[in-house]
Amino acid sequence: MEESKTNIQNQAGVSFSLKWGKVLIFHATILLLKEPKYVRFLFNPQEKRLAIQCCDKKVLESFAVPKYNPDNWEFVIKSMEMMRMIYRCCNWKDEKTYRAYGVYHEKYNLVEYELNSAGVIEDSQFVDPRN
Repeated sequence: MEESKTNIQNQAGVSFSLKWGKVLIFHATILLLKEPKYVRFLFNPQEKRLAIQCCDKKVLESFAVPKYNPDNWEFVIKSMEMMRMIYRCCNWKDEKTYRAYGVYHEKYNLVEYELNSAGVIEDSQFVDPRN
């Protein structure tokens, strides 16, 4: 059953595509983190968990969050190396695109994703869910 746009636009989601070497971060994730200027990824390969954490300043492993534009807001990180590492660790099929939903942990100011629970989506769904 296909997810409705209304249901997914308010969830802290993240989508992965090895084919495109990209990870798409949903705007709901950024809103939970209180719209930081920067975020960074924390990856635990043993537990197959990924976290997106707020950063106050630019550091080597951080990414600048784009300003919100309601007409076309998309936060895509391009990193073939990171995608290969995640896909290999999770034993995902290279040709498939995956989506996971996270849980916000206020104490650590991060959204955590259990990658074992990620589901396969169509390539056409690898877009900002509000569009």
